[in-house]
Amino acid sequence: NLTFSVFKRFEDLKLEEQFVISMVSSLAVINALKKLNLPKLNVKWPNDILSANKKICGILIENVIKQNKVSGTVVGIGLNVNQLNFSSLPQASSILNITGTSYDLDELLHSILKELEILFDLVETKQFETIKITYESYLFRKDKPSTFENAEGLFSGFIKGVSNEGLLKVLLEDDVLETFDLKAIKLLY
Repeated sequence: NLTFSVFKRFEDLKLEEQFVISMVSSLAVINALKKLNLPKLNVKWPNDILSANKKICGILIENVIKQNKVSGTVVGIGLNVNQLNFSSLPQASSILNITGTSYDLDELLHSILKELEILFDLVETKQFETIKITYESYLFRKDKPSTFENAEGLFSGFIKGVSNEGLLKVLLEDDVLETFDLKAIKLLY
């Protein structure tokens, strides 16, 4: 498997813009994996990468905050590449399991780093809307009836996108569009 962390400095990234880091990190992995022809690539909000409805990658982000701005970030990426057995994790898989092909970890690392560099350039030039539109196009279960769980129990809705701050937008059964924080909602699939 491939696990690595990347540190990136920012000159002028506001706190309310920090979700863009999650979006570009997810898109960098997806863009690299698209070159391997993996089927049905999606982002399970906020930043798990799925292929054919199975989790193949997780991303953790730790931001450095100084004077009310994001001065840097550490992006940790864990990608299941050549692992075969996930007996205790039924929702997990690997690139090898999905494609039947083993991959060179160094080549994959280089490909993801190259994509991160390209996408972080978009962050530097403040192309947030372009990034968000692309990210939303990969959202798992977007515009499909889905079941969610929160503190009150189970409910149904349709994922419509994300807010600029990274909250999940869900259209509820009563046609109300509500936003949810990461800790407040879980998508059941």
